[in-house]
Amino acid sequence: MSFDKIIPFPPNYGTFKPVTDGKHLEPCPFCAAEPHIEQDQDETWFVACINKRCLVLPLTRPFMTRIQAVRAWNNRPHKQ
Repeated sequence: MSFDKIIPFPPNYGTFKPVTDGKHLEPCPFCAAEPHIEQDQDETWFVACINKRCLVLPLTRPFMTRIQAVRAWNNRPHKQ
């Protein structure tokens, strides 16, 4: 068995953008629409794409703070 073709990490490993200050939301990575940030009744925050034409409609998991939700939404690989 040859190990020279095994890639231990995905090709984009280590190419994520620096963490933001938690104020600016990047557009949806799938449709480029402006995302929506909301606080649920249980006081957790999430960010979601609410564009009805978006085929993916991504959303973050619930977070305890607004900044955590924004940072999770903005965390994506650099375009190369």
